[in-house]
Amino acid sequence: MISTVGLPVVRICGPAVCAAALAVGLAMVAMHLTGTFHPPAGIDPLGPVGIGALLLTLFAFAWHNLVAQGANKSNIWPIRWW
Repeated sequence: MISTVGLPVVRICGPAVCAAALAVGLAMVAMHLTGTFHPPAGIDPLGPVGIGALLLTLFAFAWHNLVAQGANKSNIWPIRWW
């Protein structure tokens, strides 16, 4: 399913980052609608997204607590995790 959707998107849009994101999103929607969603194909595109989100969260946490406090020394992020 991924190649059925992904190859036409790359053919139309070219080999760009936004084309890859669009192809992954459309492939996941197509797998969900057809009931052919299986873990290996479904989790492959989500792995890099999850790692990226985790790295962005860690960077924001470090930036806020180490660099951006300035005048607001009592402003510690996050106040609570849950």
